[in-house]
Amino acid sequence: MRPTILILAFLVPSGCLGAFAEDPPAPDAVQIRSWINDLANSQPKRKYSSPSDRLTVAERKSLEPVKKAYAQLSKHFVASLPYLIESLGDERFSYPSEHPSSGVFENQSVGEACQSIIEQKLLLQNPMLADHRGIAVWHSLPIDKEWYSRVKAMTLFEMQVDSLDWLLKQPPRHGVSKEKWAEKKKASEERRNIA
Repeated sequence: MRPTILILAFLVPSGCLGAFAEDPPAPDAVQIRSWINDLANSQPKRKYSSPSDRLTVAERKSLEPVKKAYAQLSKHFVASLPYLIESLGDERFSYPSEHPSSGVFENQSVGEACQSIIEQKLLLQNPMLADHRGIAVWHSLPIDKEWYSRVKAMTLFEMQVDSLDWLLKQPPRHGVSKEKWAEKKKASEERRNIA
């Protein structure tokens, strides 16, 4: 019996051996709320004034628990979604995010982190375009309790398709040329046709 186990170990990539074990149980409400609480940064927020104003060593260190919580909430997205919705209004400081156009850090709240987790799981293709000022803009899903009551019975895939359908109905953002938006939208339409 032992040689068979050894042969399996050589045939199956090392990262896949856990696939034979049972999936871990979904996290409970206490664990999910703990992760959401961990999205709150231990450092106070500060104003960033220019692209050269970078994160300090202490700020980078304070992001470690935030990153871990963000990753866990993303990993357990379906179980976490009701609690993410519940926390959209949480104004506690979470993390600084570098703006794609200016390179200046902008402070994000716990509620904005929850919104970001939802959007990244659902709106897999969200075109970012420069507006007439040269500033990167994109669409944000209208995520709120009303939206959640409409989609909560859907599977993750159904929510992703619903989000893509929503995106395809949107006009270009203010200051973005209709031609550039149509070009980016075409790629999203192709992705939708595959679904």
